Amino acid sequence: MKKTLLTQFIVLISLSISFAQNQEGYIFQQCTANPNPFNPNGGYITSSGSAFTAAINEETEQNLVWRRIYSDLTQYPEVTGDASGGSCSSTDIVDNPDLEEGTCSYFRYDEVNDYFMFRLRIGQDPGSANFGYSVLIDTDELYGNNGLNADPGYIAPQSTTAIGNPGFEIEIRLKTGGSAGIYLYNVDNKTIGANTKENFSYTPLEDYTQRVYAFGPCANTVFMDFYVPASELLTLGNFTLQTPIRIVSATTTNGGTVLGSTMADLGGVEQNQYSSIEDAFDDLINDQDDGSTLPVELASFKLNTANSGSVKLSWTTASEFNTSYFIVERSQEKEGFIPVGTVQAVGFSNDINHYDFYDREALKNIPYYYRLKIVDFDGTYEYSKIVTSIFDSDQDEIVVYPNPVKQGSNITIEAGNPVTEVMLTDLTGRISIKLETTNNHCYTIPDNLPSGSYILFFAPESGKHNSKNIIVY
Repeated sequence: MKKTLLTQFIVLISLSISFAQNQEGYIFQQCTANPNPFNPNGGYITSSGSAFTAAINEETEQNLVWRRIYSDLTQYPEVTGDASGGSCSSTDIVDNPDLEEGTCSYFRYDEVNDYFMFRLRIGQDPGSANFGYSVLIDTDELYGNNGLNADPGYIAPQSTTAIGNPGFEIEIRLKTGGSAGIYLYNVDNKTIGANTKENFSYTPLEDYTQRVYAFGPCANTVFMDFYVPASELLTLGNFTLQTPIRIVSATTTNGGTVLGSTMADLGGVEQNQYSSIEDAFDDLINDQDDGSTLPVELASFKLNTANSGSVKLSWTTASEFNTSYFIVERSQEKEGFIPVGTVQAVGFSNDINHYDFYDREALKNIPYYYRLKIVDFDGTYEYSKIVTSIFDSDQDEIVVYPNPVKQGSNITIEAGNPVTEVMLTDLTGRISIKLETTNNHCYTIPDNLPSGSYILFFAPESGKHNSKNIIVY
């Protein structure tokens, strides 16, 4: 009998794991770096900690804000038109059909850890086979061999599938299989031959990548996520965080670099519709206009009930460039969002900035969903993740900011009822510290506290204990 029960228990665990691993948003290969810039707690890449609710909500429900890398699938949506490889293969760059076109690849800047992060949506997991996943960056806005903005370092194509270098300054390559790692190359005025030495390399691969089940047209679509230190990338490419850059994603079937090698897929477009690979590159680069500067870095976006009986939304930006204003949008069904207010942005800043908005028209006991529409001065915009809550004026919510927080600095704690004590512990429970307060709301993070994820435990006067997760860097 005991053996039968044990067998049933093991089967249930196996079924539970299998169910989780088939859900979009599940991290099936977690980054092993400490701290982990993707998702320190593992599990899912969503802010809720569970699977995405629907494919159309994939971007807004994520725990991090990503910016799309341009891909013109409106003109030439891909079916099976890769230069090599195959449809739904481990080199096939695909999109999310439930979202508008151009959701093949993403990038972001991580202010806390000073990383450039990239995400490619691929037809299936490569496992440990030899494949290459590259990001090509143009940093000087010079491209091609003719016109006013021609690049003097232009190198002609070597074959129908192997380009020379039409004007890129940087190639970042994720290599799976043998010699797995992340490789960073300065390719200004040159291509990359088989014996070319990289400028920087990052190993083991698991410290710089994660793999996630994703939505897509293929049964086994995955996200291939990776990052590189921003300081080394900026130095190598001779550009800054304020420099307009143009980015293209591409893959190779042999694990090699895109420049000077045989390319498999370019940006998810149907390359067979172009007369040459270079024409496809020209389309993807020139349609990016003046390039993409790094978006506002939204460090936190939270919702709670204010003492005045309204819904209070608080958000923090770690950096801003060209940001004009924020539109607060509300919905009751996670779609059909309507604007309920506007907050002016600082605009240009590398410092942490805090914003608050009070929705005084929210009704009690109604589930509300909120998101931010982040608008730049040129009119372009992107959305934040969605936060949700049922408005109940009696609830005892606690808000902590800034989060992440720097060692030796102060955090502010806002609560409906006064907090009498705050304890900070690490995830293992080995570190347990009572935080000192400078006034009723501010508490100091020790300057010798190791970087990582922690839990704050609160003891309000109401007797209702609460906790919040924070990241210290």
